[in-house]
Amino acid sequence: MTPEQIISKVDEILIEEFELESDLVVALEKAFGVRVEDKAIMAMKTVADIHGYIHANYGKPQEDAAASK
Repeated sequence: MTPEQIISKVDEILIEEFELESDLVVALEKAFGVRVEDKAIMAMKTVADIHGYIHANYGKPQEDAAASK
């Protein structure tokens, strides 16, 4: 995925999740196949933080993604 595609997908999920009042983290994990650790969630303050985390961890094996944050 390109950075633009990632941003577009994150934006789409944010819009859908706020309307549906579902768990945003679970939706992001399912959509991108990344594991978002609690420590990383607590560090995210902006949508740009979410974009950056997904971009940095997309396509990595789950254990690599968890170790990087």
